[in-house]
Amino acid sequence: MGVEEKLLPNNLNLPPSAKKDEYGNLVTDKKTLEELYLRTYESRLQPNCLPAELDELKTLKKYLFNLRVKLAKQDVTEDWSFKQLEAALKSLKNHKARDIWGHTYELFKYGGKDLKYSLLSLFNRVKKSQTYSSIFKSQQ
Repeated sequence: MGVEEKLLPNNLNLPPSAKKDEYGNLVTDKKTLEELYLRTYESRLQPNCLPAELDELKTLKKYLFNLRVKLAKQDVTEDWSFKQLEAALKSLKNHKARDIWGHTYELFKYGGKDLKYSLLSLFNRVKKSQTYSSIFKSQQ
């Protein structure tokens, strides 16, 4: 098989260049096709409307959700252990791209005990307070 055959095979399935609109007319113009696809996906992404008789159910579900959130805020879990941190760090993959601050997983994975205890303290403090340091917030 030559290079040309690999780059442009004979059985190439091109996407359709025409579509029927809501009236059954065949649309082939590029701009009109784009508008038709836009209308199609806008209608598909519309949220489903609930019938009026289900409004009470929706209200009850919101109330239940809020109750669960309040209960979850009161549920205090134990701090993570050093063993759990090491297991999590061990599961990180090597040779991956650096994060936006230039750190690699290997830095934390193979760091010394002082670094790991500092990470553990930081993670447990974040878990308790649910406030994140600015170093964890995106720079975008």
